[in-house]
Amino acid sequence: MTAENEVLEAISDYCREFPSDLETLFDIVRTGHFSSANPGHIARDLHDEIHRMAGAAQCMGFRELGRALSRIEEKLAKGLTNRRRPIEEVLKESVPRLTEIAQMTPIITPENSRVAQLLKQQRISDAISGLLQETPWLEAELRDIQILFADDDPHVRQVMQANLAECGIKNLRTVSSGLEALKDVKTFTPDIIISDWHMKPVTGLELLQTVRKGGTSLPVDIPIIFFTSEKDQTNRMQAMCEGVTRFLKKPVSPEVLVTTLRDILVAKYPQRYAS
Repeated sequence: MTAENEVLEAISDYCREFPSDLETLFDIVRTGHFSSANPGHIARDLHDEIHRMAGAAQCMGFRELGRALSRIEEKLAKGLTNRRRPIEEVLKESVPRLTEIAQMTPIITPENSRVAQLLKQQRISDAISGLLQETPWLEAELRDIQILFADDDPHVRQVMQANLAECGIKNLRTVSSGLEALKDVKTFTPDIIISDWHMKPVTGLELLQTVRKGGTSLPVDIPIIFFTSEKDQTNRMQAMCEGVTRFLKKPVSPEVLVTTLRDILVAKYPQRYAS
């Protein structure tokens, strides 16, 4: 299967499963309304699930949906840190916003995906071939390096795996959380880690901290890229202070992906690629 077909398949799966994912958000809210669960925990669970869905929407080519979900996520994040306002009010306000998103369901189709539309105009291989030709050593290097990719959304993992394979990556592992990544590096030694930020039970930030402080067998200076839709500047500054190598914004084009990998290799081995 070509990279284009794999990406289109991921988009189709995403569209088919979107109503069920959306219903999950309403189920979380109902749990908070009818049970004795801590409202703060409910709001956190809702925030995390919406964050995952917002990032996936962007990666699948549904920008308007991604932005709408991100706005709810931001409201929940503010509510979780604002002790002057009952979190129950914030949860209640999320219901009409989710209802508005539910009304978008009929247009969440593969035909309306911006990514799918772009694929009809240009193949992934064509998009990156020029970059590989400009840098003669890059194709061989990408073929030899090992990459670990962590993201909690299966559709995002499928798209990223297709893009990385088309870039020439032969040695790739994909996992769904920071915890799985920590387990995986016991038997797999990546040269570069690409990780989502908000995952459970171990976040990308916690994975970064663990590696940088010597909590794994990996080199503490291994390049770690955050692939994320995180916009909060305070959070991004914290990640930079903890030693993140680079940020990749969801969605990422194959060209930007290849350029980022090239720049990281040049920065890590300047003498090897000085020419």
